Amino acid sequence: MNRTMLLVISGWIVCLCVLTGWLAGASPADESKSKSAVKLPPPPARIPDAAVQAEACIECHEEIADLLDGDKHIADDFHCVLCHGPSKAHVEMKEEGTLPDRAWRRWVEEKNAFQWRMKNASLEIAKFCASCHDRKPARGKDIKTIHFKDYLETGHGMAISEGDRDAPTCTDCHYAHGAGCEPLTDETVVRRCSLCHADKEMMKRVGMDPNVIEDFEANTHGEMSKASAEKRSTCIKCHAPH
Repeated sequence: MNRTMLLVISGWIVCLCVLTGWLAGASPADESKSKSAVKLPPPPARIPDAAVQAEACIECHEEIADLLDGDKHIADDFHCVLCHGPSKAHVEMKEEGTLPDRAWRRWVEEKNAFQWRMKNASLEIAKFCASCHDRKPARGKDIKTIHFKDYLETGHGMAISEGDRDAPTCTDCHYAHGAGCEPLTDETVVRRCSLCHADKEMMKRVGMDPNVIEDFEANTHGEMSKASAEKRSTCIKCHAPH
């Protein structure tokens, strides 16, 4: 009888241990941890003659030259080939339409829209930028550190994670060519946000308020020219972009 009771108790203990382990594995903390796990590509390797190789890019892409004047990436010796790759086939252009090694998308003026080059291009752009900006900068480097897992929990980050092509990625706000050339003041931030949020068709398409910019500019916060610096407000003071 005692032996039977011992076996029953032992069985219950085993079951209890298994159940406890299963519950621990399904805990919200672990679930959250798995969702926030982000695998970023390695940062692009420095190329000794990047500036020289970039000269070949400028020969054809003359419109880029002016945009790059004062670019923070260029100032840090971060030239075309570091983002787009050496792109030998593209430079030689033996076949019409040969793309650079890395080309996520391009703006088509006549269509007033992006032409997509890869699946989830917006997310891939953000991951590529984060390959540097999610890491602690070297001593003395003035680099903004963005925690990518936190960015993915913002409205913009969640939207691009879900494949929403209307959602902005890093280069929509900060620009790929000419990064840092236009200081982000109260006025320029509102102007940048307006590129999307004043687009009534886009806002209706994504189920957001199409009049938000008009309403903002009409209220006390939006009267930038009349408000003192202390009383000025702007979009990102309430809505953190990342």
